[in-house]
Amino acid sequence: MITEEKIKSSDSKLFTKEHFENFSAHHSWEPGWMVDSRRESWEQFINIEEDDLKNEKWRFSPRSRFVFSNQQNLADSTLSPNFKYNVDAPDVICDSVDNILLENSDLISPFSEISGPNLGARQAYQLTNTFFNNGFFIKIPNGFNDNLRIEINHNLPNSEDASFQRNFVTLEDFAELTIVETFSSDQPVSSGLLSNLTHFKIGKGAKLNRILFQTSRLNQASTILKTLISR
Repeated sequence: MITEEKIKSSDSKLFTKEHFENFSAHHSWEPGWMVDSRRESWEQFINIEEDDLKNEKWRFSPRSRFVFSNQQNLADSTLSPNFKYNVDAPDVICDSVDNILLENSDLISPFSEISGPNLGARQAYQLTNTFFNNGFFIKIPNGFNDNLRIEINHNLPNSEDASFQRNFVTLEDFAELTIVETFSSDQPVSSGLLSNLTHFKIGKGAKLNRILFQTSRLNQASTILKTLISR
């Protein structure tokens, strides 16, 4: 078990029970199922057995890619991604996660049933589910295939900051979409951390192209791109 003492020994202020409770209080406006989901993810993070960390299926991956101990603050939620379309698509839903949770949370609630990938890096997965404070939501309606391309820019956080993004993409049957994501920073070298978790629900006959660009230099592979695909 990852005890409170073990978390504190990492020198990060982020992953203490006190920080989690303060974070939860600031997100009390969210629907109850999201509040419960965050708490469940926190409990799962706390209860990860340390011995299991050595036996994960990604045990041969560079461990440095999933280190959070240097991060002291959560990045401002204004780092939420921004979007650009190549065609007029009034039937497409594309917005920030915060706006969707405020205005139409039922669009996201089906994703709450996802329990997580049966892979390694479970710490990164559970922490992102717990502390995400920005992200995007996209829904493409049935049969939409007008060569839609959505460009999304992600701003990397400053040094010692961590940004947790949780994104949701739904393509209904026979819909088509290309997503072009760019990860950039205002600084010449970014030593902040971005954990980017994207859930996909892809319908029958749907087609998705996802292209990722990184335009900034990073210290110690500090960007984490973690993708879960569900059908």
